Amino acid sequence: WIGGQQIPTASTTRDQYLYLFPTIHFGWQATEKAYIGAAYSKGIERPNFQYLNPFRYYMTPTHYFAGNPYLTPGLTDNVEVNFNNGRGLYVVLYESHQSNALGTLTSFPADDVQSTTVENSFSADKMGLYASWQRNLFPWWNVNVGGEVFYAQSISTKESTHLKNLYSWSGKVELSSDWFLTHAHTLVLNASYSHYLPCVNMNAKYEGYALLYAQLRYSLLNNRLRLSLSVSDPFRQNIYHFTSRY
Repeated sequence: WIGGQQIPTASTTRDQYLYLFPTIHFGWQATEKAYIGAAYSKGIERPNFQYLNPFRYYMTPTHYFAGNPYLTPGLTDNVEVNFNNGRGLYVVLYESHQSNALGTLTSFPADDVQSTTVENSFSADKMGLYASWQRNLFPWWNVNVGGEVFYAQSISTKESTHLKNLYSWSGKVELSSDWFLTHAHTLVLNASYSHYLPCVNMNAKYEGYALLYAQLRYSLLNNRLRLSLSVSDPFRQNIYHFTSRY
C-alpha cells in the first residue's frame, strides 16, 4: 500500500494492490551432457519515489519535472527456452512482454513553459535469441564468444499523449578472454569487448555504443591477497546517445 500527503496543497493520495508472481521451470537431461530447459516468470516494476512525488522540480526557470502519485506498477511476463550441450554452447530463445509500462512525457501547457512527468503509457515487447560459446583453447587461454539478435517494440496505450509507436531489430556481440600467465594461475589477464547495435526503448531511440574492459589480477599468499589493475572504456565508446520524441 502507498500513501502520500502533499502539505502545500493539503492533498492526499492512496493506492493498494495485490499480485501473484509465479515462477515455473522445466528441465530435461536429453543426454549425459545436453540439457534443455524452459521457464516462465512474472515480474513487477514499481515506480520509484521520485516518480510518485508530485512536487515540481525546476531544471530551468521554464522547465520542471513533476511526479505522478497515481502511477501503478508495470507487470512483465517472461518466457524462455534454453539449451546447453555441456561443451561450452549455450542458446536461449526468449520473449518478454511488459504491460502498463512507465513512460516519461513532456508537454507545453503554456507559453514558454515545459512540463515533464511520468505516466503508465506503454506496452513493450522484446523477443530474441542469445547464444554463447566458451572453450579452453589451451591450458593458458580461455575464450568466450556471444551474440544476440532481438526485436523490440513500444506501443503507446494512451491516445492523449500523441506518442508514436517504435519498432526495431537490434542486437549485440561480445567477446571475452582470459590468459593465465603463470602455471599456478596466480597472474591472469582478462579482456572483454561488447558492442551494442541501435535499439528503441519506450519513446526513445538509442544509437549504438560499445564497452572495452581489461583487468590484470595477481594472487599471492595462497590466494589470501589479491591485487588488480583495471581499465574501462579507454576509447570513450560507452556513451549513450538517444533521441526522445514527444
